[in-house]
Amino acid sequence: MVYKIGYGLVNAGEGVLELIGTTEYQGHLCYHVQSRANSNRFFSSIYKVRDKVVSYFDVHTLYSRYFYKRLREGDYKKTVEISFDHEAELARYADGNVYETVRGVQDVLSAFYY
Repeated sequence: MVYKIGYGLVNAGEGVLELIGTTEYQGHLCYHVQSRANSNRFFSSIYKVRDKVVSYFDVHTLYSRYFYKRLREGDYKKTVEISFDHEAELARYADGNVYETVRGVQDVLSAFYY
């Protein structure tokens, strides 16, 4: 799906949400969904946006297995990468942090399909 993104009456860019297909992640068959948001050339001269969000979620349970978010909005930059282990009830971040979670946790994209 392609969405036009506006700022007031000004066309600022577009957002895309797409199901890439299925892939295996850590032994689980998962849907691979991706979202992108990009400002157009005119709006980028004022405030450039290049965001990408990726989710792998289990085809049977719809639980999130992997989440990646790369935000590039003006001078703001942030990247987050998380692997979810529902059996151990843990969320493992790429930076090495590990947090307890609950079985069935969702990410921002997998929640649309749950």
